[in-house]
Amino acid sequence: LGVSGRLFEYPVCDRFEVVVTRLGTNSLAHGWNYADLLAPYWRWYLNRRAGAAIRCGQTWLSLDPGILYLIPAWLSFASRSTGIIEHTYMHCEVRGLPGPSVRTCFTAPMALPEARYQASELAVIGAELAAGAVPGPAMVLRARAVADASLAMALTRLGPTQRALLAPDWHRGPLAGVLSFLHADPTVPATNRDLARIAGCTPDHLVRRFRSALGQ
Repeated sequence: LGVSGRLFEYPVCDRFEVVVTRLGTNSLAHGWNYADLLAPYWRWYLNRRAGAAIRCGQTWLSLDPGILYLIPAWLSFASRSTGIIEHTYMHCEVRGLPGPSVRTCFTAPMALPEARYQASELAVIGAELAAGAVPGPAMVLRARAVADASLAMALTRLGPTQRALLAPDWHRGPLAGVLSFLHADPTVPATNRDLARIAGCTPDHLVRRFRSALGQ
């Protein structure tokens, strides 16, 4: 209760779900050199020492030791390593964030130095995996807590317009079916006429609504 005795309570529509799909640790070597990596899932990277970097566009980002890095889904990047580096990683599906909006709002890897606790927790998980532990319910829940908290930090960096794209009212409107279809499997070919049939409108109207809502 506030000082005046008023209750501050709000209804919440929680449609987000973070699903941990892979946990691992290994030693990066000179072979960690890839020209083009792209996946529909989010990645978390944590290294014990310097020497690895990733490139998005023309910009290289060094993966500093002890810092948690978040690589958004659908982001194309390259990687390189100059030595033997202990590397812990996590892959997650983030359900509830429309794929088209993710590609619009998250255009580069993100360093999260403020996620100190989450980095230390992922480091502990990596050490347990290196010692032979098999991920069980407790480890998966700990990893998901790391993902939830660090993803929330990444979202707070976005501007108001970007946040509106990721949590808009139209997610429950005519575009909801179209976005769910595209997000479920972006590789399925579909024309504007096919998508308009899902939305229950004409192709021209769908294009206008889509551009107005997503800015693309």
